[in-house]
Amino acid sequence: MRVAVTGAAGYVGQVFLSRLLSHPEVEHVLALDVRPLSVTSDRVSDGLTVFPQRFYVEPDLKASERPPSCQAYFPLAGVPEGKGG
Repeated sequence: MRVAVTGAAGYVGQVFLSRLLSHPEVEHVLALDVRPLSVTSDRVSDGLTVFPQRFYVEPDLKASERPPSCQAYFPLAGVPEGKGG
């Protein structure tokens, strides 16, 4: 399974990413965040330069707007108060 996760560099995102990587059915994770990732793995790609920033903060993207080739999408990103979005 190929998975996309927004907010992957945050506290919850890092824990979730680690859990995903330990699951035998997860072959690849597209990690989307505005900050650099602390997790390194050949099964993780950083989507920072690939997708527009709106992917990171809009949890209700239509299926057609979600990152292609991913069977699952987990919107864990949040916008800090006062930062806009």
